Amino acid sequence: KGVTTVTLTGTDGTNSATTVSFTVTVTDNQMPTITCPSGSPFARNTDATECNYTVQGAEFDPTAFGDNCPGATVSNSFNNMASLPKGSPRITLSVSVGMAMSSTTCAIVVNVTDNHMPTITCPSGSPFARNTDATECNYTVQGTEFNPTAFGDNCPGATISNSFNGMATLANAD
Repeated sequence: KGVTTVTLTGTDGTNSATTVSFTVTVTDNQMPTITCPSGSPFARNTDATECNYTVQGAEFDPTAFGDNCPGATVSNSFNNMASLPKGSPRITLSVSVGMAMSSTTCAIVVNVTDNHMPTITCPSGSPFARNTDATECNYTVQGTEFNPTAFGDNCPGATISNSFNGMATLANAD
């Protein structure tokens, strides 16, 4: 493959010689091949403390790739990252060859789902005993006294509210 100069030399019985040269250009017009792993769309859960999925080894690598010329390399559209975000990222696998960068692609989808429950820590002291307000038949909550002491989730967007009147709604900023 490439450009090769060919030199022909003709010699007669008196050792007189004539030389001519020409070039031959050999081009690789055969596209590389790639086989995506079967099973797309793949279903994965987010990591316990993260909002992404950590790829396990070579689980999404192509099952086969090659070319008729040496030097085939594989890459993916996530730049070989080891983790995928929550959602349904589409991963394009490409095999490329040579300076002309002939390439062939295939694609897979990985559905990354957050199946981890949010956490909440209630304030200590339950059951709470409070007296009604002086001229009322109810008790007015004082500030954040019944708010949870902690709550969160591995993915941003978790919210918390109480079941009595929906007041004191808080949002997880993680």
